[in-house]
Amino acid sequence: MFTLSRVVAPALALTICLFGSASLRAENTVLSGMFDGSEPHINALQSSYCSKGPSGYRQTNFTVSETGNYTVSDVFSNLEYSGGLNVSPYVYESSFSPATPELHAKYSSGEGYYSFNKDDTYVLVVQDKCGNEEGAWAVALSGPGSVGSNNVVAVPGFTQGKFSVNDPIIDHSPVGPSPIGCGPTSYQQSGPIRVSRSGTYYLSSVWAPHLTSVIVLIYTAPVNPRDLEENLAPYAASGQGFELEAGRNYYFVAESCGDDRYGEYFYVVAPPAPFRINPGLSGTWYNPDTPGQGFFLTFYEQLNQAFLGWFTYTDDPAPGDEYGHRWMTAFGPFEGASAQLAIEWTGGGGFDSAQPAPNQNVVGDMRLDFTDCSTGQVTYAFGPDGTGGSLVNVIPIRRLTNDRIALCEKLYAGPGMPGPL
Repeated sequence: MFTLSRVVAPALALTICLFGSASLRAENTVLSGMFDGSEPHINALQSSYCSKGPSGYRQTNFTVSETGNYTVSDVFSNLEYSGGLNVSPYVYESSFSPATPELHAKYSSGEGYYSFNKDDTYVLVVQDKCGNEEGAWAVALSGPGSVGSNNVVAVPGFTQGKFSVNDPIIDHSPVGPSPIGCGPTSYQQSGPIRVSRSGTYYLSSVWAPHLTSVIVLIYTAPVNPRDLEENLAPYAASGQGFELEAGRNYYFVAESCGDDRYGEYFYVVAPPAPFRINPGLSGTWYNPDTPGQGFFLTFYEQLNQAFLGWFTYTDDPAPGDEYGHRWMTAFGPFEGASAQLAIEWTGGGGFDSAQPAPNQNVVGDMRLDFTDCSTGQVTYAFGPDGTGGSLVNVIPIRRLTNDRIALCEKLYAGPGMPGPL
């Protein structure tokens, strides 16, 4: 088991602990992907304390390079209170059918190991454990060989290693009680290291019986073993990560704190989740430079579809068209922070009447791009049709009110997919 906690002792420490005994060197592989609301749903494959009935799942095939025992674990299980997606990983032999989820299921031994053969193909099924949440999932496989899959992500080499008798020592006793009672500990320092974008970076340990406990701290300069608070990077508000800046040097310090001081360790660094469209963006948007017109946006999370109502004016009013009002709609899929929509022009109807029946015609394409929960842009292109010729332009948009910003930020907060920093 492992825990992730923040302790003031008086020195602050972000602790990532996982307990076990050391063994021969093993390879560690992380498979990762995204739940974005478009995944298929199935009843819980196994009862869960927070399962909410049918929930989304993803599956991927994998192979191993060496026959032997491997552990399979959810990397983000200890980050669920910071937006980490809590998933249940399951392994199947050769194939998986949602209609018969018990067929071909492979079960681990009492030690948490699965026995895999290098000539066989297996299916990893990752199910959203707590309903239909969205975000990055990450599953670690640790064993005698490497794992091959389309979902394998590259992790920095410094996040795994083995403590030795030649490592320097940090003694927590001069600055108060140790964060988890480790006392004098061996440590290894990596750096300088830079991250590609600013934000909250999350640290998560990987569970396996052969791995030892590890504390990970991040510093803005080489660690001072006599003062562990000096140059410590700022913690995230949740206490389950560090706030790092792009272009700045950082030093990652891993401390041994298991029963076997010289055991192996492996942890994962996850960057901040990239911004993605979510229902918190639904509402009224406009361009302050063009008053009297704007957009109504609605995002359907489970369908991964966006609907837009565009209230504007014609660029060339016809005789008798005193106000030149135009009502257009757009509908289409979204992925990540963008949506690609088809624009329809509606006209020919009568006020509050079913007759005459209005006409709807596709007249162009539109792309929505969002940088955050408050700002975005609309790029449109009309073809030569009945609306007056070819028009192409970009409209910057912002919210009319800010009442849904907090919801929007909550829906995409948390770790992103592990990978290169």
